[in-house]
Amino acid sequence: HWHESSNNPESRKFVNKYRKKFKDNINPGAALGYDAVMLLAEAIKKGGYNDSDNLRKAISSIRHLKGVTGTISLGNDRNPLNKSGVIMKCGKSGPLYYKTANY
Repeated sequence: HWHESSNNPESRKFVNKYRKKFKDNINPGAALGYDAVMLLAEAIKKGGYNDSDNLRKAISSIRHLKGVTGTISLGNDRNPLNKSGVIMKCGKSGPLYYKTANY
């Protein structure tokens, strides 16, 4: 998934804007939701929004979309391809970001 300590440039921009606007800690769901909306927007640009078959095809054709949670590419089944994952480590104060593993 994602952690706010990620050093991905898109992630850093998102964290800065989120904190400026909401002045609160970031839930990972916010980043995942943001990427989902951006992915849908990209698909609508490619395939339109009034034809579900074209939209499905456009979603499955998305490759290398720079997102907050990493680079997003989808397969023909619309599942992510080679999605990175966050590795956390246990610290005395709770879970800590360790690194992002790219597949």
